[in-house]
Amino acid sequence: EALIVEMEKAVDDREEEKASSLCEKILRNYPNNNRAVDACTSAYYKLYVHTSNKIYMTKCIDQTKRLMTLNQGEPERDRLARIHFLANQYELLGEWDTAKEYYEQSNVDGSSDQDIARCLLAQSQHQEAIDKLSYVLVESIFRQYQAITSLVDGWIAMDENEKACEALEWIYG
Repeated sequence: EALIVEMEKAVDDREEEKASSLCEKILRNYPNNNRAVDACTSAYYKLYVHTSNKIYMTKCIDQTKRLMTLNQGEPERDRLARIHFLANQYELLGEWDTAKEYYEQSNVDGSSDQDIARCLLAQSQHQEAIDKLSYVLVESIFRQYQAITSLVDGWIAMDENEKACEALEWIYG
């Protein structure tokens, strides 16, 4: 834990060499410790953000995959979050096909549709991206409509009819 704290401080202080060296030491000594691997994954991601050095993102990807192996029995939502994180990592490297693959794997509820569309745009697949983004936009508008009508129901139940009317006028406008 002391090594992790020291490594995190080095990352925060942007001491690239020290942080990287500490990550390697931690992973060498604790390769199967979930906390250690998770901390180094985060550190490599931050080091990449600070430096744009692709080596750090490659190490981040390796450690994210290790975390997936270490946590094979984790809840599905956590597994999907890790897959989405992997997609983001590949996207940052400009590896659009791989990023899109991982976004599609984590897209059980349509939450990654916009990310997939971004990958399609980067690959000049404009019509497919526009189709996906159109769907995202319609879904977003529908969710807003549902939220406003539920809010109106709440205001009516509380006898706040003026607020309810204003919201209905706004949505119909």
